[in-house]
Amino acid sequence: AAVRREPSHNIFYLDTLGWLQYGQGRLEEAEKNIRAALVRADFSTPGALAEALYHLGVVQRDRGHLEDAKAAFERASVNDPAGNYGRRARGELEKLGVDPYHR
Repeated sequence: AAVRREPSHNIFYLDTLGWLQYGQGRLEEAEKNIRAALVRADFSTPGALAEALYHLGVVQRDRGHLEDAKAAFERASVNDPAGNYGRRARGELEKLGVDPYHR
């Protein structure tokens, strides 16, 4: 319960911080914070999980870690099959030459 009250340990806080760092071009820090968000993820909120996975994939793609990015996008797609971040993740997979429907 204490983790939920402390914003610096919250998935939403850490993912947002990482995404802001990504926007500033601070890719290594962004990946670190988004990964920290995922460690703390509550799997009862698949949309939030998919959002963080999508963000991780974008950061990894831009860092040149394409296999890691593909894995993050695939996980985002599975966790949010009909949602916004699932669709975005499938779009990114297609851009990377992966058929998101036949893996």
